[in-house]
Amino acid sequence: MTHRRIAVLLTAVVVAGTIAGAAGVAWAQTDSAVEPDSAAGDLTADDQSARAAQPTIIGECTTISEAGRYLLVDDIQNATAETCIRIRASDVVLEGNGNAIDGRIAVNPEEATQRFFQSGQVRPQSGIGISVGGNRPISNVTVRDVTLTDWRWGAVAESVRRGQFSGVRVADSAFGITALSSPGVEVTDAEAVRNAVYGVGLFGSGQSRVSDTTASENGVVGVYQGRGRGAVVANVTARDNDVAGVLLDRTQGATVRDGTSSGNQFGVYLFETRNSAVRGATAVENELAGIYALNGTGARVADSAATNNSLAGVLIQGTRGGEVTATNASRNRYGIYLFFAERTTVSDSTSNDGVTGVFVRNSTGGAVLNNTVLGNSFDGVYLENSSNVRVEENRDGALVFESTGNETLGKEGGYWYNATIDVNQSDGLNESELRAYVYRAIARAEYLRQLEYEGSMSVEVISQEELNRRNEAEPESSARASAWENQLWEATFVVGEDRNATETIQNESSRVLGFYNFFADRLTIVSDEDPLQVSSTTLVHEIVHALQDQHFDLSRRETLNQARTEDGARARSGLIEGDARYVEEQFADLCGVVWDCQQVESKEPLGGEVSESRNFALRQMVLSPYSEGPGYVAQLLEQGGWDAVDDDYQNPLNTTEQLIHPDKRNEPPIALDFEDAARGEWTQFDQSNLSFSGVNGTTTMGEVGIFTMFWYQGYEYGNEIIDVQEHLFPNGGSYDWFNYTSEPSEGWGNDLLVPYRKQVGNDTRYGYVWKTAWDTRKDARQFHRAYRDLLRGQGAEKVGPNTWVVESGPFADAFRVVRQGSNVTIVNAPTTDALADIRPGLAASAGATTETTANDTAGA
Repeated sequence: MTHRRIAVLLTAVVVAGTIAGAAGVAWAQTDSAVEPDSAAGDLTADDQSARAAQPTIIGECTTISEAGRYLLVDDIQNATAETCIRIRASDVVLEGNGNAIDGRIAVNPEEATQRFFQSGQVRPQSGIGISVGGNRPISNVTVRDVTLTDWRWGAVAESVRRGQFSGVRVADSAFGITALSSPGVEVTDAEAVRNAVYGVGLFGSGQSRVSDTTASENGVVGVYQGRGRGAVVANVTARDNDVAGVLLDRTQGATVRDGTSSGNQFGVYLFETRNSAVRGATAVENELAGIYALNGTGARVADSAATNNSLAGVLIQGTRGGEVTATNASRNRYGIYLFFAERTTVSDSTSNDGVTGVFVRNSTGGAVLNNTVLGNSFDGVYLENSSNVRVEENRDGALVFESTGNETLGKEGGYWYNATIDVNQSDGLNESELRAYVYRAIARAEYLRQLEYEGSMSVEVISQEELNRRNEAEPESSARASAWENQLWEATFVVGEDRNATETIQNESSRVLGFYNFFADRLTIVSDEDPLQVSSTTLVHEIVHALQDQHFDLSRRETLNQARTEDGARARSGLIEGDARYVEEQFADLCGVVWDCQQVESKEPLGGEVSESRNFALRQMVLSPYSEGPGYVAQLLEQGGWDAVDDDYQNPLNTTEQLIHPDKRNEPPIALDFEDAARGEWTQFDQSNLSFSGVNGTTTMGEVGIFTMFWYQGYEYGNEIIDVQEHLFPNGGSYDWFNYTSEPSEGWGNDLLVPYRKQVGNDTRYGYVWKTAWDTRKDARQFHRAYRDLLRGQGAEKVGPNTWVVESGPFADAFRVVRQGSNVTIVNAPTTDALADIRPGLAASAGATTETTANDTAGA
């Protein structure tokens, strides 16, 4: 389990600041009554009845200045009036009769949005399809059954009390249906689509209601409700709006009820609201979060479904006194995510089949109670940097194994390490059997590793199919991070341009028998058996990882930072996996001979048949810590017992050279500086796009990486630069699975791989600089010679001094390979001309260049 798995991407949440308040200063905020005019007051009852019975016919743009019923009898096409229909009287009903009012305004969506946000104003003055009120307060106006297209403002109600838009459709305009300072306004059975800014926008209109309405494909938000008290948005369908389906902005006591929001960045968005709620809503397949509450108080989400969203089902950020209850937030990366939340409670909800069910980060107070959080790949409930959060009665499908106190090493949960237990795995393990089986395994790991089990962990047994499903639920790497990773493995001729390196690595990572999650204190056993069975050797191995974490805090930041490069990660794993595998080997020697065991034979290959697309170079690199680590640990034991091993965790290995050659344990890498000199718009990758991989957009491949590069040429391509069989069948130490030493990789001093990118129109081109330093000139010559052999094996032709071109295949590119003393620098680019742009300081002729390092003076 890597730290990369819990990387949290919140890059888009800052949009809240630009939406909220964008239109908040130009209209009067009021929830008070608006006095109706007396236009209808001079009419007798008979006059009013006659007028209602005989509607006034409208066939063109006009102004309505008297109460009554008006009927639009035909479409109005390409209207040239600044405002087509003005309603300036109370007690008016305008019947559109299904007709359309079409304007002539060609809306520029980008300009409309930009002007809206920059001006911070909502002032409908011209380009209006239907304008209700505006110059003085009026009341009781209804607009029905009309379509408005190609206007700046489709339909507007300003200072109207108890106004209603019913069956109104606004499309292809800048702003859809707008209400300003209009208490009790209602928008119902409406449709607002493809408008540049919003579909329905209500500003300062308390007790308003939007219901049974569709708001889709609008530029910013489907339905916007700003400020007003007691507003209701009910049964709205809001799809494919650029930012939010429904946005409540600084409302008080507002409710979003029922309805569906999908295909937006945020399904339902509550910004700085007070005591507002989302009830019975469905928010699915949104790009960031289904339901998002930011910087408010008393936000409540209840009886809702927020599933299949890319980041989070429910995201509560910077909010106080919030509550999420009886809500299904399954199949999101993070089901329910509390971020800088205070006194917020999550209860009686379901958050399954994601990465983390309930993630509480940088939060205080509140509780996580009685939730179902099954099948999450990282953890069911996970707290990070949070305090005073009560976590109780949550169901994650795993059993929790608490330490039973500082008993004698070799006894835990009442079971001694050498106890015989009545367990039969032929029909699977029930809960009581699994508890006995695991507690005895903990006791055995304690006894062999000489570390006391001090904390707790959860244990689950899952099928290979379930593991594959969870891996698929893991967040995908960003396109930029994946492109960076592709350059690493292309540089080592492991994964070519015809495949995605990130996907290939993920394929290898699924082939495990078990793993321990240091961050979640969770042990997962993977079984292909039916019923599921537990390998005791795998169990003991993973329990050792729990002991390591309890005593040496494997998730501490400085340790994780050291593992950011490819070489650093494998070096760190050398001690961790070497320690666990050494204990596993001791256990295997005792199991079934001295100790009673219920062993399960391990299947090879793990995860089923070997795929034709399996990459054995990556496999051998992944296995290097398991192969080389136990021998390294055995040497430490000979020098100082388990105390020496324990002490090594405080000063972990830095390089795989130190792992392969323990005599170089205290030999630091050769200093290797790099200054970016690229030109022609070639740029390095920004580290901020790479999450927890790399250092300043660079990495180090190390001795294991370079060895594997050369070995794989013989194994995969028949170009045997080093002996393939010597690696697979070593004659070295008793713990070695493989041999990772060879002439062209030994003498490694350091390396720095720097991927580059260049945008050309819609296309992105890639290249890299790979600087290597060697202990001696002889070591550098051996690497240099082997690398040129590798190029020839890939079909490269020499086209100039130190310059090669591979014309076709997955590694088709131009290469410049220059040795200077004990350093070798490799430059890769799509063309020979681009080589000089990526690394101008490296001349085509080694003799002509002035690029040197201190290592050029090293002995031969």
